[in-house]
Amino acid sequence: LWMTKTSEERRKAIEDQYKRVFEGDENNEDEKSIDYVEFDWCSEEYSRGGYSAFMGPGVLSRFGKALGGPLGDRKQIWFAGTDCADIWQGYMDGAISSGEKAGFEIASLLGKMT
Repeated sequence: LWMTKTSEERRKAIEDQYKRVFEGDENNEDEKSIDYVEFDWCSEEYSRGGYSAFMGPGVLSRFGKALGGPLGDRKQIWFAGTDCADIWQGYMDGAISSGEKAGFEIASLLGKMT
């Protein structure tokens, strides 16, 4: 339904919502948006619908421990990335924090942390 609207219709709907939430005055030029940018993730060739993956029912309960690493008989495998994050899963912040966590754990294991 949303994507059947034109870009201008979507922009107006969003601006109207902001005015309701923030009790703005539609006649006040200072309260009008400066710019509007949108992206249709469904038409993006590589992601095909989203900037992040999602886990279906049962995935976390069955495999969630694997996302926290380390894995393997000798604990030599770590996974890091947005889906492995403790917070902000699906976002760049989550990917960074997950990578830092894995890096610190590996460095500690190798005796490289002081």
